[in-house]
Amino acid sequence: MSLEIQLDSKILKSLGNMVSVKQSMISPFNKGGDIELTASEKDALNKSGVLDGTGKIVDNVNSSIEALATANAYGRVQFTSGLELFENISYFSKEGHAVAITNSKDGLILQDPAPTAEIIDGLKQYTGESLVKKCELNIEISAEETLALAGIIDLYRKSFLSAIANEKELVLETYRIDDIYNAIVNCKEDTQWLAYVMKRMTGISEITTEMIKKALENLIISELVISDNKGYKAGEKTATLANAILIVNQLLTMDAGREADNGEVVKVGFTCLQAGLHEILSIDANGDQIRLEMISSAEMIEYVTHFMMDADALKEIAGVSNKICSNCKNILKDKAKFCPSCGTPVLAPNCKMCGAALTPDSKFCGNCGTSVNN
Repeated sequence: MSLEIQLDSKILKSLGNMVSVKQSMISPFNKGGDIELTASEKDALNKSGVLDGTGKIVDNVNSSIEALATANAYGRVQFTSGLELFENISYFSKEGHAVAITNSKDGLILQDPAPTAEIIDGLKQYTGESLVKKCELNIEISAEETLALAGIIDLYRKSFLSAIANEKELVLETYRIDDIYNAIVNCKEDTQWLAYVMKRMTGISEITTEMIKKALENLIISELVISDNKGYKAGEKTATLANAILIVNQLLTMDAGREADNGEVVKVGFTCLQAGLHEILSIDANGDQIRLEMISSAEMIEYVTHFMMDADALKEIAGVSNKICSNCKNILKDKAKFCPSCGTPVLAPNCKMCGAALTPDSKFCGNCGTSVNN
């Protein structure tokens, strides 16, 4: 039997408090305060069939609320197209049963079972599902290098659009370090600009010209940036990427998480900027590195499907790494020095047996010989 009810976001936590099961770390009921339902809210829920005449949750709704309370994994997709914003979170039980909560302009919609296939079909109407991609690009660079590259790409895009508007020939401009720094630090808070997206992803708050200069020197080695006596300009690959995402029309963010056996929540995710059917840039944080890859719309849909429909895929998350950020619980690459999500330094682990310091890649304690994985 399927269930679909519309709820006010303010009462979600209150409903969670009305079931007797223990709430997991994943549960959406962990958000908000312990506010009891008002008389008018109870009356509205009674009329909508959520509560019975005694003020208790009816049986068919109660099972869905319990499933949300005890969920041990989730998959969330956020999609922006123009002024339209869509967000859906599917919560999974240990058995793989999924209950969905969708944010709509009128409030929250709870659906059991989660209509994941319908959601993905709806996304396809916007994104397309083509195997073709505009260009081949797959690079992995540091967070600082990503910021510097984003600054140059945004400046290139502005120059290109200005040339079109003024009916002039595009000239590959050279940018001074201050130009690039200002393009990063003072960019508008808009996902149209790659620098803004990258600042949010890397979590780097203190950006200096020295940091950007050092990053640019590294990008010159990989030929992503060209230098002359006047400054820096886009390399061939960078110019190709900038041309491919000249105007971003849609933004898709996918993240998923699972409660590990130790009670911690570990997470994975990626972001896609889409400029057209064949122009999609995938941005994926991998430890202290950022991977930039041009993918097809079919690949993007495949990735979303993987985490939204395959319950077994969510079981993989907790096994991706033994290290998680002490601050935001994001998954860390084995040799990461900083969390790619919030920027928190990764502290050296200690042996659980004797307390001796371990190196990030240690398999056994050098002091007592205890296995790190035990």
